Amino acid sequence: CAVVRVTSRGSEVVIAPLFAGILAGAIAIGMLISVFGTLWLVVRPLRSRIEELATAAEHVGGASFAPQTSSSDALGHIAEVLERSHKRIAESREALEERNQALERHLAGVAHDLRTPLSSMHLALEALATQSTGEVQREARRALADAVYLSSMVENLHEATRLRHEVDITSDSVELSDLVRRLEKRFAIVGRYAGVEVAASMPEEEVWVACRPALAERAVANVVQKAVEHNSEPGHVA
Repeated sequence: CAVVRVTSRGSEVVIAPLFAGILAGAIAIGMLISVFGTLWLVVRPLRSRIEELATAAEHVGGASFAPQTSSSDALGHIAEVLERSHKRIAESREALEERNQALERHLAGVAHDLRTPLSSMHLALEALATQSTGEVQREARRALADAVYLSSMVENLHEATRLRHEVDITSDSVELSDLVRRLEKRFAIVGRYAGVEVAASMPEEEVWVACRPALAERAVANVVQKAVEHNSEPGHVA
C-alpha cells in the first residue's frame, strides 16, 4: 500500500485539479505495477512448481516419472517425498515381477514333469478298464476321469498364472478344426468308459482365429470335459 499526504503552508494555497489527477494516476499505476510484479515474480513461479509436482504425482511408480528439483521449502519437501515413494513402488514392482516369473517357471516345470506320468497313467487305466469287469472296471473308469481332470487342472493353473501377467492372447493364431479333431480323439476315450459318445463336426474350410493355441485348446477342452462329466449313460456330447 502507498499513502501520499499533501499539505499546504497556508489556507490560500489550493492544489490544482490537474496535479491531483496526475497524482492519483501515478498512485494507481504504481499499485498496478506492484501487483503485476508480485504475480510475475512470486505467484507465477509458485504455480509452475505446483503444476510440476502435480504431474510428477500422477506418474509416481511409472517409467515416465521425472524427479523434481529439491529445495528447502515445503514444495521441495513434497518433491522429496514423491521421489522416495516412486523408488519404493519401483522396487516393490520389480520384486513382485521376479516372484511372478519364478512362480510361472515353477508351474511350467510342474506341468511339464506331470505330463509324462499322467499320460502313462491314462494308458494304464484305459487298459485296466478294458480288460476288467464289474466293480474293478467302474473304479478304473472313475480313476481315468480323475486323471484327466488332474491334467486339465494343472494346465489351467499354468495358463491362469501366465494370464495374470497381461499376456497378449491374440499374439498368435490357431486353426480351430484341427484343434477340435485332437480334442475329439482325447475325450472320446474318456467318454467311452463313461458311457458318453463324444463326436465333432468340422466345416469344409479352415477356421483361423487370432488366439494363442494353448489358450484356445484349454477353453474348448474345459467345455467338453464338463459336458462329459455331467452327462449320464447313455449320453452324447457334440
